[in-house]
Amino acid sequence: MIKLKVNELNEQTFAKYGKVISRTSKNPSGDNDEFTFWDKVSIFGTSGDISTGILIAKKRYFFGDRLEKHVNTPEMVVALEGDSIVVVGTSSEHAEDDIQEIEAFKLSKGEAILIGKGIWHWAPLPLTDDIKFLISFVNDTPANDVLIKELDEPYCIDI
Repeated sequence: MIKLKVNELNEQTFAKYGKVISRTSKNPSGDNDEFTFWDKVSIFGTSGDISTGILIAKKRYFFGDRLEKHVNTPEMVVALEGDSIVVVGTSSEHAEDDIQEIEAFKLSKGEAILIGKGIWHWAPLPLTDDIKFLISFVNDTPANDVLIKELDEPYCIDI
């Protein structure tokens, strides 16, 4: 079994997997007495309609034996409730279904990530009870762009 330590989530540590949307070192585009706004923190980089859904991640053991990826679209994950662990991985350049590296990151309530095209991932692992996420990707991604792979060696999270 592969034992994964939980990494700090920031722009540098998550860069090879996608973007951290909720934290930015950029200057705000607008700042006044009523709001502060950062434009273009992340660009989705796709064409066509974007679909938004709700995911309820169920409390479970910190263990996994499969991952999925979307070859043609990134996926935005927004933690609406609670803290969780997100597991992501890269692919080999030589094989579409090869998993090269797996890492775990803590995603806190209110944070968001954009998982890049072709990055392996699975439903977040809640640190408390069941928690809710907002998920966005190209319309019909679940029907047309999902590759699921059973892992040769399962992983567990070292909490």
